[in-house]
Amino acid sequence: MAEINMRQIEIFLAVAKYQNISKAAQELYTSQPATSNWIAKMEEYCGCRLFRRTNRGAVLTPEGEELYARLDVAYHRFRVSVEEICKRQANESGKLRIGILNRLDAMNVAEEQIHAFSLQYPDISITGERFNFHELRDKVLCEELDLIFSLSADIEPYPEFESIPICDFPAFFVVPQAWVDKLTHNPGLSELSGKTMIIEAPTQRRWAEKICENYGISPSDVRYVNSYILLSALVSREKGFSIDGKMITEGIYSPTTSFLPIARAHSSKVVIAWRKEKPSPLAEKFVEFVGGGIQGSTES
Repeated sequence: MAEINMRQIEIFLAVAKYQNISKAAQELYTSQPATSNWIAKMEEYCGCRLFRRTNRGAVLTPEGEELYARLDVAYHRFRVSVEEICKRQANESGKLRIGILNRLDAMNVAEEQIHAFSLQYPDISITGERFNFHELRDKVLCEELDLIFSLSADIEPYPEFESIPICDFPAFFVVPQAWVDKLTHNPGLSELSGKTMIIEAPTQRRWAEKICENYGISPSDVRYVNSYILLSALVSREKGFSIDGKMITEGIYSPTTSFLPIARAHSSKVVIAWRKEKPSPLAEKFVEFVGGGIQGSTES
């Protein structure tokens, strides 16, 4: 049996993204029968169904969700690496490389700040890519990114970073929809005690445990995952709960995951962070611009 090739991976990711074979085929400039055929070959190779066909499209199975979580990260890193090499070969300069935590609030803040900066400095080219925190940290330290938008809870344990806070990070208990009725009838959310807490980054554990303590919740254990996609999939299948912001899921999941706002105080913020040693001149310019805007809004 032939091995999986890059084309199959690209098609699988596109179908998973849109949950629709026709839309994936349009994006990839191929036919719907050819796309279906590629998916069938991949399922044959994997020995399991990756999609469940419905009247509305194609929904990932649990096996498909896990494969998506792993392949999406690997393919994204491959694509970015190729782009970076090509840009170096082209001797492109004057580019500001920004990494953004794959969370909705971090993305919204980043887009707002990047847009404002671009209006004032139209000659500076900016690339913005989404990553999980582990990738953000590694890429900044290896000088593949100039700066990142992340969370204070992630950044604080690392002395090699400097950061400035931009705004509060709205946090939620991320729970399966099936648990919502019991939880909303119990304002203390004690029903979460004895259940697994699922988080993406170990740096978030202290922050998440403090929130649980404020609510009188005692998780049975803590499980780490390497992808926000897998985290959401596990919660939707009632494997546990999480404490996080709203994730960028791109419409992949059915409404089986709910977000319950955290009303009691917590300290996490969206921050912009950069490498303390040898920050790039463009990173310094961007930080100065963002910091001036924050100070101005505070004074007004």
